[in-house]
Amino acid sequence: MRKLWPWVLCMLLALGFSSSATAAGKVLLVQSYHQGYSWSDDIAEGVRKGLQGSGATLEVFYMDTKRKTSEAWKMRAGALAKEKVAAFKPDVVIAADDNAQSYFAKDYVGLSRPQIVFCGVNAEASTYGYPAANVTGILLRQTSRESSRGHSLCSPWSCSAKSRKTFGLLLS
Repeated sequence: MRKLWPWVLCMLLALGFSSSATAAGKVLLVQSYHQGYSWSDDIAEGVRKGLQGSGATLEVFYMDTKRKTSEAWKMRAGALAKEKVAAFKPDVVIAADDNAQSYFAKDYVGLSRPQIVFCGVNAEASTYGYPAANVTGILLRQTSRESSRGHSLCSPWSCSAKSRKTFGLLLS
């Protein structure tokens, strides 16, 4: 359960960011990687728990860019994710990890819909055109002192890759 806190916070950001999601709206989780990859599975589980009881409809799209690494596939996966948005018409899109930003989410920056919540991002937010009125999220960051201890503080726009160990600091 402790490892789910970052993703539950990400989901809470999404819900707070979009009142339509809390009013039985649609949420699309776009994963850079594949189902069965523990990182992606943890994110999906956290989002499901965060949405529990909200009445929102959740769909998940896996880009599978961990196993299929060619540039051509990444571009195709991004196009398929955009097709999913067109068909599902989500109120909120949660885009997990850098490939989901690079090949998909950045193309929605500045639009009125969908609202974008990013998580698991290593690059600078500006790489993807963030911040924007329809975008919020969490970056992964780790300082050298925290790195030597194996964890760091997580906060919106900056979050350690090892944040699962100390995420409660943000909440206190």
